[in-house]
Amino acid sequence: MAEQQHEPTLTMQDIADLAQVHRPVVSMWRKRPVARGEFVPFPAPVATVDRVERFRRDEIIDWLERTGRGNNTAHRLDAPAMSVPDGVEFEHLVTLLCLAAASGRELSGLPAVELIALAHDVDPENTMLVAEVGAVTIEPKTLVYIDDLIESAFGPADALERLEAGRAGRALEARDFSESGLALLRCIVETCLEFQDSDMGCLVSDGDLPRLVLDLIGNRADLTVVGDDARARGLRRRATIREARLVDQVEVPAVRLMSVIGDDPASALERIDDVLVALEPGEIAIVVGAASVLCEKLGRELEPKRSGTVRLGGVAMALRLPRGLWRDAHRQAMGVWIVRGGADIEQPLVSDLGSPAAGPLDLEALAADIVGAMTTSARRAYRYARPRRRSDILAGGAMVPQGICADRLRVTDATDDIDRIRAATLVTARSMEPLDVLVVPAKGTVQVRHWSLAELAERKLVRMLRGSRIDPTHATAGASVPVLSADQSTDGMTLDPIDAERYYGRAVRTRPGDVIFAERPRPLARVDETGGALVASPSRILRLDRESEAGVGPRALAALINQMPAQGREWKAWSVPWLGGSETSELEDTLGRAAAYESQLRAGLTATSELCAALIHGIANGTVSLRAPEQVVV
Repeated sequence: MAEQQHEPTLTMQDIADLAQVHRPVVSMWRKRPVARGEFVPFPAPVATVDRVERFRRDEIIDWLERTGRGNNTAHRLDAPAMSVPDGVEFEHLVTLLCLAAASGRELSGLPAVELIALAHDVDPENTMLVAEVGAVTIEPKTLVYIDDLIESAFGPADALERLEAGRAGRALEARDFSESGLALLRCIVETCLEFQDSDMGCLVSDGDLPRLVLDLIGNRADLTVVGDDARARGLRRRATIREARLVDQVEVPAVRLMSVIGDDPASALERIDDVLVALEPGEIAIVVGAASVLCEKLGRELEPKRSGTVRLGGVAMALRLPRGLWRDAHRQAMGVWIVRGGADIEQPLVSDLGSPAAGPLDLEALAADIVGAMTTSARRAYRYARPRRRSDILAGGAMVPQGICADRLRVTDATDDIDRIRAATLVTARSMEPLDVLVVPAKGTVQVRHWSLAELAERKLVRMLRGSRIDPTHATAGASVPVLSADQSTDGMTLDPIDAERYYGRAVRTRPGDVIFAERPRPLARVDETGGALVASPSRILRLDRESEAGVGPRALAALINQMPAQGREWKAWSVPWLGGSETSELEDTLGRAAAYESQLRAGLTATSELCAALIHGIANGTVSLRAPEQVVV
C-alpha cells in the first residue's frame, strides 16, 4: 500500500520515541486495547512503506491523550518533529533547516526559484547552501515539515537535534558520543582553548564528526572549517543552525580537532602524521581515535609509523577514555592525543581514565593536568596523569598506563513552611471589588455581519505569528521578559533579557493588545496588555492591525475564541461578528475589567491551594501550629 503523501505519519518506533518508551511497549499497547477500564483500540495503519507500517499522526496523538499512556506529556508538541516525509535524504532536510534558520523565514509555499534566491542571499559565496538547494526538487510537504519542525523545537539548534534523533537520523546509523563522553571531550577542548591565552580561541576542523565538533565548541570559540567537500559544507550548515561563529581564515593560536574514528589503523596513523607535521608553532592539535591505535601496543608493521609521529616531539598528553562513551560500540575504548606544535616534549603525560571508578571524573582536576602537560617546565603533582619517557614509548611499549577514580558531590535543599503560608495569606486576605455592568436596550440591526479570520487575514486586518518553544531551564526568577501561553501554564516564567536574546533572538515579541491563542485541545485565548513577552509554543499570536476596519477589538476577539466549540480547532475557520465602531471601545473597557476580575479570582484560588498545602505540610512536620494566642505580637 502506498503512503498517503498529504498526511503526516508515524512508525512504531516513532510512536515509542514520542511516548518515551521502549519499542516492545508499543506492541504490547497494540495488543491490549483496554486502558483505564475503557475500550480504546490502537489506531489502524494507513500505509506500509518498505514493510514498515505507518499510522496517522493525529490519530496516534488523540489515542495517547485518551489512554494517558507513555511518559511524555508534551507529545503533541514533539510529534511534528517525528513525521519525516519519506523519500527525502537526511542531508537535504538539514540543508532546508539551515536555509530557514539563516533567513528567519518560513519556507512553506515558496517556489523553487524563491528558495534558490533565498539561498543566494544567505550564502553568496556558495560555501554550504546554493549548490545543494538548486540540485534537488523540493516538494511542498518537505517545506511544511521544516516549518513545523522549527515551531515544535526550542529554536533551530534543538530542531537539528530532533532531526538527528528522529526517523531520518536513525536511517543513517551514525554513531556519536554519549553525554558523559561529550562532557569529557568538551573539557579537553575548552582547556586547550583557554591555554592559548587569547580573547577568543579558534577551533579548526575539516568536517569530521560535525555534531561532535559543534557540541564541543558551544560559545567558547570561533570555528574555521577548511575544505569544500561534502563533509566541510555539511559542518558549515550545522554550524549556521547552531549559531556558531564561523571565520574564513585560521587564526593563530588555534586548536585543531581531528577524528580518525572508523579509519583503518594504517590510514589513521598516516592522516595524523600529515596533520602534526603541518602544525604551526603555538598551535594545538587534539586527535580523537580508537584506543587500539593511539594508546595500546601495536604490531611490528604499525609501530614504526606511530613511533615516527611520536618522535616529532609534540605529543604532550595521551589519554585512554573509559569504555561506553561511544554509542553503539560500548566495548570500544577511545583515545585522545594532545599535541603542541613546535614543542619537543621528552616526557609526555599519559593517563588511563577507563579504569573502574566509583563516580564521575573530576573534570576540573583533569583540566589542571592538561595545563600541566602543556607547561613542560612546571613541576607539580598530577591527579590522573603520569609522566612517561618518550624513549620507552619509542621502544615499542604501550603509550598509556591505567588511570584513577574520581569523587562525587551531593547537594541538598529545604523549604520554609511559614514563609509559604504568609505569602499565600497576603493574597487570600485581600478584599475584591465587585464586577457590575450597566446595560440599556439598544436599537437592533436587521443583519449581523460576520467575518472569518481567514477573510480578515486576506484583507490584512489580522496577522498570525508563531510562538517559540521555550526551555524552562533558561528561566530566571524575577527577570523582565515574561513568557506567556494561552492556557496560562507559563505564567510566572521570566527570562533575563540577555538570555532571551541569546537563546531566542529570532522569536517574535508581543505588542500591547496581541491575542495569544491555542487551537488544541480546545480553542483558548487571552490578551497581552503590556507587550514585550515571548509566546510559548504551541500558543500563537493574532495581531489586529486596524481594529476600526476589523470591527472587533482584541479583548472581544479573545472572548469569542474562548467560546468556540472544542471541535473548532482550525483558527482560519473561526468566525467573529462585526461589532461596529461606536460600541467597540466601551466593550473593550468592560471586557478589560472582567479580565482583571477573573485574574483576581484565579490568584485567590491559587493562593488558597498553596495555603492548604503549606498548612498540611507544616503541621505534619511540626514546623507550624494553628493554636495561636488571641493576640499575636509582631
